[in-house]
Amino acid sequence: LHPNLDRENHQVPPALAVVKKAMKSRQVALENKIQAPPGQRLASSALVVPVLSPTAALGAVYVDCFPRSRKIFMDFDSELLERIAEVLSERWQ
Repeated sequence: LHPNLDRENHQVPPALAVVKKAMKSRQVALENKIQAPPGQRLASSALVVPVLSPTAALGAVYVDCFPRSRKIFMDFDSELLERIAEVLSERWQ
């Protein structure tokens, strides 16, 4: 992590529910209004693109925004990550 990053954001865990959704459905998962359970900090938005082979999900490309960020992901973002996931899939097979 960058040393100048706000210390509150150093330990924000990934939005695992969004990761699970993408891996299970084998499709892009985008959530721009993540609600964290009481007492827990999560990213405010997350985008997950699975890296696929013809028979399995090999992994995922995951990006998120910090909790206090007001940024959201758009279709352009998922298109870019889908292209990255395609390249990774070819290299990993």
